[in-house]
Order: sequence, then C-alpha cells, then structure tokens
Amino acid sequence: MIDPTPLRRTPHYDASELPPIPAENLGRLSAEAVQAQYETAAEAVQTMGAEVKTRITKLEAAMADCDMCMKTLAEAAAAIREKGKLVYAQIEESATLCTEIRDTCEALKVRLGA
Repeated sequence: MIDPTPLRRTPHYDASELPPIPAENLGRLSAEAVQAQYETAAEAVQTMGAEVKTRITKLEAAMADCDMCMKTLAEAAAAIREKGKLVYAQIEESATLCTEIRDTCEALKVRLGA
C-alpha cells in the first residue's frame, strides 16, 4: 500500500553559504565521522552483550527451577507407584481372605448338613 502522506523535504543549502573547508581537512573529517560510527556500533554491540549475559543468567536460574520441579515430579511419580503397589497387595490379600472365608463357610454348611 502506498503511503499518501507527502515526503518531508530537507532544506536546500547553497554551498556558497557554508564556511569553506580546507581540502586537507576533508579526509580528516570523513575519517572522524567513520570512526564515530564504528565506535557507536561497538558500544551497541557491548550493550547487547551485557543484555545477553543478563538473559543467560535469568535462563540459568529458570533452568535450575525447572530441574527442581522435574525432581519433585519424579518423586511424586515414584510415591504414586509405591502406593499403587501397596493397594494392589491389599486387594490381593482381601481377595485371598474372601476366598478362604467362602471355603470355610462352604465347609461349615457341609458339616452342619445344610
């Protein structure tokens, strides 16, 4: 889509209005401008490096928390398994006891002549 807002025009300067710059200074001024740009870029990279370092520290802390949570979950899963084994053994014991009671009742019925 084309932006309908008109472009801002930069003011026009007449070169005769600018102060004269000696030819020997042109190279120095260009070099200073380039050096300033490189310095700005280097500072931006350093700032970004500091931000990355901060985020890595936060990530390491989050990973430590996550590891602790995973250990807690593993312990909970192990406890649930143990409880399941205990309940299984209780059900087996109850089933065996019911069978013994049923057999005893049947034997008593036979003895009593029913």
